[in-house]
This record gives sequence, C-alpha cells and structure tokens, in this order.
Amino acid sequence: MDCKEVSANLNPFISGTLSASKTRALLKHLKECDFCCDELNVRLMAARVNEILKTDKNVSYDLRNAAVPVIRAAKRKVVLNDLIWTVLILLLLAGILFVILHFVAGIL
Repeated sequence: MDCKEVSANLNPFISGTLSASKTRALLKHLKECDFCCDELNVRLMAARVNEILKTDKNVSYDLRNAAVPVIRAAKRKVVLNDLIWTVLILLLLAGILFVILHFVAGIL
C-alpha cells in the first residue's frame, strides 16, 4: 500500500470498517512511513476534538495518545482474521485426511 492508498483508507481504518487484509497492509505501511503516521494522528485528533465538541459528558482531552486504541483494535482484527483462516485451513485438512483414511480403509 502506498501513501495515496493509505490516505484514502484512513477513515475506514479509524472507524474499524477496513477489511483485515487492507488493515494489515495499512499497518505495515504505517511502520515504515512517518508522513502517514502523522496524517493518521491528525485525523484521529480531529475526530477526538469533534467528539469532544458534540458531547457534554466527561471526555478525556488527551489527544496525544489518540492513535493507541485504534492501532490496538486494528492489530486485534488482523490477528483474529489470521486465527480464523488458520482454523478453517486445519478443518479443511482434517476433512481431507478423513476422506483419505476412509478411502484407504475401504480398499483394505
């Protein structure tokens, strides 16, 4: 993913609606690109300020760490996606093994 794609996908990333594969690519790019990290932080701060202005509740005004929960949630999404695919592949392999064993047992 390049800077232009990251910029186009930051809002879905922030809202948590970006697909796991795109989230993985975006996180990889963010590790390597300070410019895109800065853009993410600016968008997160703007979203936080907007939230603060919309509510009368006691809302934290700490804007420095706005990215932390978003990045954590994105990493959890990627890990969960990987786990689901691993389980599905293992189930598929178990099914194939069962069919092979059933076939071999039928021949003997």
